[in-house]
Amino acid sequence: MTEAKEDFQTGKLVRLVAGIAVIALLIQFVLDDGPAELLRQLAGVSATGWLVLLVLSLLVLAALSSVFQAMISVVGVRLPFMAAFDYSAMNTFFNTVLPMKGGIVVRGLYLKQRFGVTWGSYLFVLATSQLFQLGLLATIAIVVFLAGRVPLHIPDLPVDTIAIALLVVLAVVALATWLRRELVVEYTHKVARGLGLWIEDLPRLLRFVAATLAFHGLSALRLWLAFGLVGHTLSLTEICVLYAALAAGLSWAVTPGNLGVKEAAIVLLALILGIDKETALAASIVDRIASLTITLGVGGVSAYRVSSDTAAR
Repeated sequence: MTEAKEDFQTGKLVRLVAGIAVIALLIQFVLDDGPAELLRQLAGVSATGWLVLLVLSLLVLAALSSVFQAMISVVGVRLPFMAAFDYSAMNTFFNTVLPMKGGIVVRGLYLKQRFGVTWGSYLFVLATSQLFQLGLLATIAIVVFLAGRVPLHIPDLPVDTIAIALLVVLAVVALATWLRRELVVEYTHKVARGLGLWIEDLPRLLRFVAATLAFHGLSALRLWLAFGLVGHTLSLTEICVLYAALAAGLSWAVTPGNLGVKEAAIVLLALILGIDKETALAASIVDRIASLTITLGVGGVSAYRVSSDTAAR
């Protein structure tokens, strides 16, 4: 009970900090006369551009369904593609309206009712698949960055203060790990055994990797097109580095659908790449509108279908 309360308080703190950061960014944007430029750029997006973004958003959801289909098969649940699509769309829908990726909880409840998937098994596939995805994103970002030599625009920062802060964080993490070393060891063993389940079926692992690459590739393509529609064309290196850093950093949501946080992150990463914040914010909003349209429309229907199918059984 105490640990659950601590986790809840930590989550509240993270959301509060993220919210303050987003509000500060928006205030700065307003003070710089950003809204007029933003509206001008949004008004310039063509109907064809919006249509292509919506199609890409639907393809992103289809690729995510293939990822989930491979994930859940690790614990013995063989879902046809349309069923995996409904569960993925429902998950994305509730992630968008509930904080801290609440869609994961909703989908887990339905999987338990419909297929008897235990919470332990469900969380296992989520945790291990997340490790694989983060590894893929990190590898792509590092390889592309080194190959492309992207010029970065890092603002002057108090290096000494940052170094001390990092050391303090590492010290706290080390202390917490030592105090809970038995739990850490047990968790490490479970993850190792879990990874073994993935590796023992190589074709399934390859399908998962291919589907994951398709999902992230299509998502990156949508973001690249969003930038292009507001007047800035990103290079292949820039979009790969920007998207990989964005996806890895937002793996765990702190607001519903990372609303506001994702946009702020895109602006920050774009500034580091030398792109002005007005263009970055306009692109992030265009990307958000396209994804929300499909998520709320298709995801809402899928949530209804999953609920009705589960109740009928």
